Amino acid sequence: MAASGVAGEVKRLGESLSKLVEQANTQYAAKHGGDLFKPTNKTGAALQNIQRSVKSDSGYKDFVGDLYFVFWESVGDRLDAHIPSAYKDVNALRTDLEHDLGHGKRKKVAAKRKKMSAVFSKYASAATPSTLTPEHFVVMQVNLLSANRGRYSRSKRLTEK
Repeated sequence: MAASGVAGEVKRLGESLSKLVEQANTQYAAKHGGDLFKPTNKTGAALQNIQRSVKSDSGYKDFVGDLYFVFWESVGDRLDAHIPSAYKDVNALRTDLEHDLGHGKRKKVAAKRKKMSAVFSKYASAATPSTLTPEHFVVMQVNLLSANRGRYSRSKRLTEK
């Protein structure tokens, strides 16, 4: 039975990202001799995990970690200075989750916190994950998957690098 509504959209977007990763790797390998997205067991698991609806703060952390692995770590330095902004957003969201942004000079701390809030707000109806209601995590997920798919569906530009 096919999923419907927002959960169905998460599944559809996740599946389409998996297919796009495969297509981009084929195109990139034809030109460069190797894959753009390094295929590992963890990559495969992450591409499966992002197809599950996020329903909580801990699910959000796992989701961002999976996106980070696919769109940041598995690409490595193969995109050099041509990293799509949605990939940079994933990196910023993970940085917010994994690093203490509250140390350093007051102005720099404030700037980091504002930047992270601005990135999160692009995809969610709240300024931070802790202020997002559980039912809105999946909406944020659809928005973030769509942004990465949108950037990625133009993979010809990525694979030409």
